[in-house]
Amino acid sequence: MGGLLCNGARRLAILVAGALLLVSVPFVIDGRVRTLPAACAAMALGLLLGALTPLGQSLRLLRLAEQLGPAPSASTAYRASTREADTEPTEKLAIRQAAMALLLLSMAGALTVVAAVAR
Repeated sequence: MGGLLCNGARRLAILVAGALLLVSVPFVIDGRVRTLPAACAAMALGLLLGALTPLGQSLRLLRLAEQLGPAPSASTAYRASTREADTEPTEKLAIRQAAMALLLLSMAGALTVVAAVAR
């Protein structure tokens, strides 16, 4: 689930960045910017940049959780009590970070739409 949420947040970040770029092009061409669209675009850019930190942490934690632990020694490989390392706390933290990034990115997307409409 963590990988799915993280991939969704990463794709949404790309979409929001593209939409923000498309919205900002007419402002640059016109040379005049009103207050509401400029404020919404600035807040969306701030949220987008702020979402990159938890998204990066989530990707790093998921990679850490997917790494294989040390292989059991030959003398204990057959025992039923030999368990792999528990990665659930790391995965939960990665899911929390990805959800936070997804929330920030959805807010940035909404502000991007407001900036486009207010133009």
